[in-house]
Parts: sequence; C-alpha cells; structure tokens
Amino acid sequence: MTTTPVDRALAGIWLSDTSVALRNQGRTLEALLAAEQAVDILREVARLDDRYWGDLGRAQGHAAAVLADHGRSEDAVAAAVSSVGTWAVVAQRDPRHLTDYAAALDQLATLMASLGRHAAAEPPALHAAAMRREAERREAERRQAELWQLAPAASW
Repeated sequence: MTTTPVDRALAGIWLSDTSVALRNQGRTLEALLAAEQAVDILREVARLDDRYWGDLGRAQGHAAAVLADHGRSEDAVAAAVSSVGTWAVVAQRDPRHLTDYAAALDQLATLMASLGRHAAAEPPALHAAAMRREAERREAERRQAELWQLAPAASW
C-alpha cells in the first residue's frame, strides 16, 4: 500500500497527539516512542510540504517534554532547541504563530532553569516575552482595523 505525504503527516500528527495522551496517563515510555516517531515522520513530511512545519514544531515540543520526564535532559534541551528553530521559521512566514514561537521559547527556558542553567534560561525567556508583546500588538492592530471596517461612516 502506498501512502501519500498527507497520510504520513496525519500519522505523524496522530502520533504526536497520542504521545501527549500517553504522557498524561503516566505511560511515559510509550509516550516517548510515539513522540520520537512523530518527529521523524513530520520532519520528513515538512521537508516536502511547508504546511507541516507547525506540526513538526509541536511534535518536537512534545518530545522535549517526554524526554525530560525520562531524565534525558540534554536530549530534551536539544528537542526544545529544535522546536524553537522550527517555530521561528513558521512565525517568520506567518506572524499568527508568534505565540507558538513564544511557547517554544518558554519551554526551552523552563528546561534550562530546571537544569540549574539560569543564565542560559534568561535569553529565551526574555525573547518569549518580546514575541508575546509583538503578538499582542499585532492582534490589537488587527482588531482596530476590523473595528474601523465595521464602524458606519460618520455623517456630520
């Protein structure tokens, strides 16, 4: 049976979501296996189709969390760094994903701080705050423009 890139992407997304559910159930070894498979599949698919970069970033973040649960701190940091890099590309292409980028930066900062690397945690934490402010600014501008379009023309 031949699978299409969309089929592969859906499988990767399903595995990523399943890893979260398994982690929430305390089934961390199964969660780790699902997360690692999801990242591998979505990395392959994202190379073929840019639409799946956000799914890859999300899967990398899930993998970082599960790796941290398993005490694989350095691997968790590497996965979080990959997630940050992926979300940076996605947010650059589509600023609506600035909050996803900020969340990935927060995850990296939290991991670094939990390892006692407070100085290394500060830059991603500060950058995350800046990205959230930028996302809020853009959303305020979008809402303002929307209000202007909805407002009836004033008749003086």
